[in-house]
Amino acid sequence: MQTLLNANANLLEFPPHEEEPFLVKALQSSGKIKKLVLDHIRRNTQLQLVESDLLQLRVTGESKTIGYILLKKALNNQNIYSLSYLLNAKADLFEFPKDEKEPFLVKVFQSPGECKNFVVDYIRRNSRLIALTSERLKDYSGLLQVFTDLKDHLDKYSLHLVKKDNPSLLMSIAYETLSIWNKMLGLQDPSEKKDSECAQIYKDLDESLKVINQDPLGLTYAAFSEAQKIMHRMKEKSVNALRGIFNVSSLHDKAVKLVDEFDTQLKDQLLEQQDKTIQDQAEQIKQLTENREKEQVELKTENVELKIKQTNTEEKLITTRKIS
Repeated sequence: MQTLLNANANLLEFPPHEEEPFLVKALQSSGKIKKLVLDHIRRNTQLQLVESDLLQLRVTGESKTIGYILLKKALNNQNIYSLSYLLNAKADLFEFPKDEKEPFLVKVFQSPGECKNFVVDYIRRNSRLIALTSERLKDYSGLLQVFTDLKDHLDKYSLHLVKKDNPSLLMSIAYETLSIWNKMLGLQDPSEKKDSECAQIYKDLDESLKVINQDPLGLTYAAFSEAQKIMHRMKEKSVNALRGIFNVSSLHDKAVKLVDEFDTQLKDQLLEQQDKTIQDQAEQIKQLTENREKEQVELKTENVELKIKQTNTEEKLITTRKIS
């Protein structure tokens, strides 16, 4: 093994006939091989927090990360311990590799069981991105409130989805009755897609918050514009989503309403910021004008005093000549 590592063997290689890359196997093993691999990586890369940083590495020739592969395996095995470890090591729940049909979070929400329950609770308790955004949007309280309200809405709805996976007897009868009613009317049951739709809105929210937080120099108009595009994309999906009786959806109706509120707040607060900028510029111009007028008054005063001194000097000279 040491010889292969010294020869720069590709740890991220993922042959088609293998179930997972070698590095994934190494991370899941224990003993000398794992230690050799980690020591090799420490010596030959800039990675410091090895276990967590390794999860962000992308597999050779693919768009998915090591973290994604391990998350997917934990989900397939319904291994909560592995899932918890990976999330604490900052594996990305919202990762969406190009060669996959859907984001990882959608897969989780479509898989009833302990892992889904754990992830729903984890997201509900995790407000890291909202906390980061609150610092960025401290001068845009209306926009921050929209993001906060959307997360709260999704947190509550996801708990409803968990309860729906394990319904009481009365709820089971109600769901079955509703399903029969939809079939009689030739309608597709909208509840079948609510898990994936809720997860997708979570994904859009996460993407919007990351856009707001990504520029180290602070908020930019481009960031606001990109976040608005993501929110509009989310709204379009919610508007076109299947609804239940009376064309109502507790998930999507609130989401649409919040996107509209986002647009209103963005317009109002950008105009307010623009007005503030104009006011600041006007104040600066006023201050410059006042300073210039003050300088002109001082200059006139100095000229008058200079003329007085010059007159006094001339008078003294005249008096001196007369005496002599």
